[in-house]
Amino acid sequence: MFVNRKKICVILQLLLSTSIIFIFIVIVHVKKSFSLVSMDKVTPVKDAFGFVNDGHHFNKSTNANTNNVGSFNLDLRIIVITYNRPVSLLRCLKSLNDVDYIGHRVKLDIFIDRSSKSKAVSQITYSIAKAFSFLHGKKTVNVHKKHVGLYGQWLETWRPTEDNKEIAVILEDDITVSPFFYEWLRAAHAQYDARTDVSGYALANVNQLAAAPGGIVVPLNYTAYIYPILGSWGFSPHRDRWREFLAWYDSASIDASFNPYVKGIRHTEWYESFQKTNYQKSMWSMWHIYFSHIHKLYCVFPNLPDHYMFARNHQDRGFHYSGNVKADQVDKLVSNLNWNPDILKMPKNPIKVDYYGHISVG
Repeated sequence: MFVNRKKICVILQLLLSTSIIFIFIVIVHVKKSFSLVSMDKVTPVKDAFGFVNDGHHFNKSTNANTNNVGSFNLDLRIIVITYNRPVSLLRCLKSLNDVDYIGHRVKLDIFIDRSSKSKAVSQITYSIAKAFSFLHGKKTVNVHKKHVGLYGQWLETWRPTEDNKEIAVILEDDITVSPFFYEWLRAAHAQYDARTDVSGYALANVNQLAAAPGGIVVPLNYTAYIYPILGSWGFSPHRDRWREFLAWYDSASIDASFNPYVKGIRHTEWYESFQKTNYQKSMWSMWHIYFSHIHKLYCVFPNLPDHYMFARNHQDRGFHYSGNVKADQVDKLVSNLNWNPDILKMPKNPIKVDYYGHISVG
């Protein structure tokens, strides 16, 4: 039996054409669903512009509270700051869903910066932020109206008023947190918020940043210690000190000739090196370090065995890291396998550590 080759060719052409059309329709549908448009285009979504925060926020430009309709009193506000690292952002957000918030009222605010050159928004990052389902409370996605950089992301996303009682924690997008971070953070605030020398609370300890050759070594019978420099790998500001710091920064930063140097510490050397290449805008923390120095403030850190942490920095590629972190340099998260409620029993007078690793009772 012979087959008509011409007829077969026609059928194959029809099948090929149909397949191409089907694939095209699928691609268009996916692009439409996830808004995966060119990174060089401005976000077309209406609610992507401006700030949509609930709760008590201070609006710097209008000098007024912005208490939106439907706002509610919070126990914890989580602020995640991001720009164009969608994979990092999703990993961070997923870790937040795994946290035990012990039934408290939680709000997740995601802030997305724009490109300093094109002023565009990463559409993939925006789509992931919008699509993510936060299981423990309300979520808002906020796109800055203009490029604000790390300074704006850290200093303009939480400006609490005097009547604000919520705990806030600020996370960069390459951070993941322990399921127990909130329990520790809440206990730390309860223990030390009354102190006037506390600038805030860090979720990861400061060993790798200490000026001392051997790092910071604190006896393990002290479950917390205080150190003059904040830990930015998951930082929860003390509400009163943060307001004071922001007011001081708004005034001090007007003077272009002023440099927030603290003599004799490694961080000042880093800041000066950034200035030589015009990258000092990547180190907002130097201003906080200076403010803490002149007011003799300390940040509270957890002191856990084997360098376990409540937050892990994956050191993804960005301003400060190349993205090539080695496995043995990655800090370990507290998990169900090593969680001990005794960690929450913090000393009234924690160990005090100076810039150079010398310790004394606080």
